[in-house]
Amino acid sequence: MSSVCNEKHRYASASAVKPSPSAARIVLTSIVLAIGLLASAATTEEDSDLGKELETLAEEYFEGYFAFRPSWATGTGIHDFDERLEDWSPAAVAQEVDRLHTFEKRLEGIDVTKLGFDARLDHAILSSHIQAELFEWLEMRSHERDPMEYNSRLSWSIEDLLGKNFAPLEIRLQKIIRRESQFGRFLASARKNLKNPPKIYTKKAIELVAGTIKFLRETLPEAVKTVDDEELLVRFRKQNDEAIQEVQAFRKFLEEELLPKSNGVFAIGPERFSKKLLLEEMIDLPLAELKSIGLKALRDTQKRFVATAKEIDPEATPREVFASLKEDHPLADQLVSDTAGSLEEMRQFLIDKKIVTLPSDERCKVVPMPPFMWGFAAMNSPGPLEKVATDAYYYVDTVDDDWSEEKKKEHLRDFNRPVMRIVSIHEAYPGHFIHGLYLRNVPSLTRKLLWSYTYGEGWAHYCEQMMIEEGYGGDNPRLRLAQLSDALVRLCRYHSALGLHTEGMTVEQAVKFFEEEGFQDSYTARREAERGTFDPLYLCYTLGKLKILELRGEYEEKMGEEYSLQKFHDRFLSVGSVPIPMARRVLLGLGGAPVR
Repeated sequence: MSSVCNEKHRYASASAVKPSPSAARIVLTSIVLAIGLLASAATTEEDSDLGKELETLAEEYFEGYFAFRPSWATGTGIHDFDERLEDWSPAAVAQEVDRLHTFEKRLEGIDVTKLGFDARLDHAILSSHIQAELFEWLEMRSHERDPMEYNSRLSWSIEDLLGKNFAPLEIRLQKIIRRESQFGRFLASARKNLKNPPKIYTKKAIELVAGTIKFLRETLPEAVKTVDDEELLVRFRKQNDEAIQEVQAFRKFLEEELLPKSNGVFAIGPERFSKKLLLEEMIDLPLAELKSIGLKALRDTQKRFVATAKEIDPEATPREVFASLKEDHPLADQLVSDTAGSLEEMRQFLIDKKIVTLPSDERCKVVPMPPFMWGFAAMNSPGPLEKVATDAYYYVDTVDDDWSEEKKKEHLRDFNRPVMRIVSIHEAYPGHFIHGLYLRNVPSLTRKLLWSYTYGEGWAHYCEQMMIEEGYGGDNPRLRLAQLSDALVRLCRYHSALGLHTEGMTVEQAVKFFEEEGFQDSYTARREAERGTFDPLYLCYTLGKLKILELRGEYEEKMGEEYSLQKFHDRFLSVGSVPIPMARRVLLGLGGAPVR
């Protein structure tokens, strides 16, 4: 259940440069010091001229960032690069690495002690982000080990032009034609770059590329057929046919050339895992402590799951009770309408119970998930800089006619009504959709654009538990069981992330863990376990939720009689989407940010 609008776009480098171990330690130390330095900022300190210098630097940084990531710029609401597609050639990548190093040095040249608190916050976040980008380019090197990255860029480069109504369809179609004309060049880089990926990555890429072909062949032509300009349509059909041929050739390359050579290891190892967590989320905890935190949460949640199942049916096992929930599901052609049906009631609950202030009257639209995506449900919100296309899309993974009858059945069982209520809390009210509305009003460009996994997914996952605790569903034990089941899935993700990437856990062991510890069926368990191989920070859902609950308690203690849940949520969401240690500084007034 990922958020498309907040998707972490990972890019890897063709550069062969790799920092030395001593340099890596310096990077980690500098981030820790940056976090600690915030505490020394005086609450009355005004931003100096250096604050303006930092703002200018950030604007320049993001201008180059988007120029190198044109498809991501489109989704963010910047349309200066809509006719371009990413260039991942060695020369272009090396140039981007040089650019990152340049801005790294420029940030280091700013005297942080002379900045006010807000500027220090932005400095720390931007510095950590640049270090994380360099880590991806120079060490993780995803462009060499993950063919799914290429498919994702192709698909989203077109989907965001097609689905975001920021200009007349004729104009967007011209941009689509231009981007499709660059598919061959982009995929030629893929063939050169990809070296020995993990086999599971290549297999999943083959599956997802098939979805991209279907999207280009069926979804895209159907969506643009209302264009009146026949000459433009003729140009589109010709270019789209060529684009499909390029993607088909790429799929053949994956199947016949890359798959036999895909013998790489998916695990990133303990050192890189810890470094990734620190650079991206500013969380510096020993792996043993992380595991202990997750294990305690797992055992507590399992106890509540078992107790709730007994409340529903004392004679059945917890697994049998949860299986009975899955029988209450819509038919295949009702998935979208059934999901949409509960949203208004959910939204009104937020208002009546004063859960969070709604920034606008906008609604999200429930639509089928594009065939190139892999997931259960997702929110695709307008980019935080989008000025025209304000529609948000709540994607639901509908049944594919080509699936076996058994897969169709299992898929529909996963979309049972109690679970889908919890999913809608996560994706829409008050999860990703409401968070997306708040992001548009964040004044800091850095905090508006840089997404934190623990913050974004932690918030959405926290909302599931919070809404049940606040009375949503009227204490319905079946809804509570669904919420606890989703919590168990995230806790199994937490442990599988640590296991798969730092402890030598195999995919089969992860599948078994989801089945035995999370009470999941084999279909769901395998899907979840496989995703863990691609996502080392799969634990951020639970880790983020736990950190938000901890912060809520601290905020309540600080505010005393002035505390309310709504005030906490409004204040939390107004920060942006920053690493939670940074949000904590703001909400608790540490280092100068006033608590409002």
